[in-house]
Amino acid sequence: MDGKYSFDSLPDVMERTMEQLELLQKGLKQLTEKVFPSVEEPVNIVEAARILGKKPNTVYQLCSRRQLPHSFRGQLYFFPSELVAWIKNGRKKTLEELADSYNNRAKNKMV
Repeated sequence: MDGKYSFDSLPDVMERTMEQLELLQKGLKQLTEKVFPSVEEPVNIVEAARILGKKPNTVYQLCSRRQLPHSFRGQLYFFPSELVAWIKNGRKKTLEELADSYNNRAKNKMV
């Protein structure tokens, strides 16, 4: 349009304005995420216990045995990504995976 708007054209003008606003908001969000990457927030023991599906006392025990990744600055702190990685590292192989692994080692020894 040439800058002169009529009353009848207001709905179209508003629709285009809203579309442009949405594009600007998306662009600003992407730019902000690049400039200020999100920082993972630590969680307390209650939240860590919820993530792990354990009781807080069990989490305390795992920490005291140094079996669970944690930070201590006056109290215990946990990073959710570290807790999830800890769970994944404890994954047990299935019988099929164990058999495949055994067969692959046996083949390599024959060669």
